[in-house]
Amino acid sequence: MLHFTKGIKYDPHNPNIYFGRSEAFLRIQQFFYAIDDAKAVIRMLPKWPKGYLRKAEAESTAECFAEAVATLKKGLEENPDDTKLQTELEKARESWKKQRKSENRMPWFGISLGLVVGMIVIVLDEKIARKPLFQDDYIRTISLVALVSICYALARLYRYFIQAQRTSLIEPPPDLLGDGSSGLEGANSTAQNSENSNKKR
Repeated sequence: MLHFTKGIKYDPHNPNIYFGRSEAFLRIQQFFYAIDDAKAVIRMLPKWPKGYLRKAEAESTAECFAEAVATLKKGLEENPDDTKLQTELEKARESWKKQRKSENRMPWFGISLGLVVGMIVIVLDEKIARKPLFQDDYIRTISLVALVSICYALARLYRYFIQAQRTSLIEPPPDLLGDGSSGLEGANSTAQNSENSNKKR
């Protein structure tokens, strides 16, 4: 990683160095930095398909398939005959479709779970309790609706958590230093100081 960063320092307009560092970031699952370097490649060489492919690869690995589809579409606008872009676009679309289908099922799963749990509670209350809590149909109905509503809300909350967690993977890391930097510069500086210290020894 440090070698790529040094290379960028000496040759900041070389897209191959950014491309290499993007792959290195991707291997350690630093998706934001991998995407950021891929964006730099695209800015320098908008006609080069590999920049779009690398960016889409990072987005797909983070399971941000909607973003990957958008990236590959832009790549095809610049390279309409590129078969690799076309193939990856189809894969990303299929993954996105499956993802949306799975997420759309979550609230329905919550409703089903609420119904099952509610029915089990009502049956057990009738069979086991000496003095049943749900003594009439009105109370049973209200209790069942309440359990279904709770499970439905929890399912939607879980879906929101999954989506937010996924999005956070490709967003900038928190600015812990408070200086407006992304944190990469500080990490590189620390690595550089460590390397210099080792050389002095």
